[in-house]
Amino acid sequence: MWTASWHRWRGPFAAVCLLSIALAVWCFWRHKRYAQPGAWVWCGFVLLLGVPGLVGYLLHRRWPVREPCPACGRRAVVDRETCQHCGAVFPTPPLQGIEVFG
Repeated sequence: MWTASWHRWRGPFAAVCLLSIALAVWCFWRHKRYAQPGAWVWCGFVLLLGVPGLVGYLLHRRWPVREPCPACGRRAVVDRETCQHCGAVFPTPPLQGIEVFG
């Protein structure tokens, strides 16, 4: 009885496992791209929960803006003072005249 059940459900089970693995790899890649800590934790979370875990991961926080670094040209997160790739200091934004505290 168990063997017949396994033969019937092994295809869908394999598909769900492969989907969870693919989502976890994509989650890990995205987390590293934004240079955020805890990539392995989120990767495991998405691997265990699948699509609901990915939805929770994506809704977890606002994703920072990435712009080209003036030194190396690679896209880097701009919510830091230095580039995550080359370590160059980002230039300060130009003053617009509407700053209250200077």
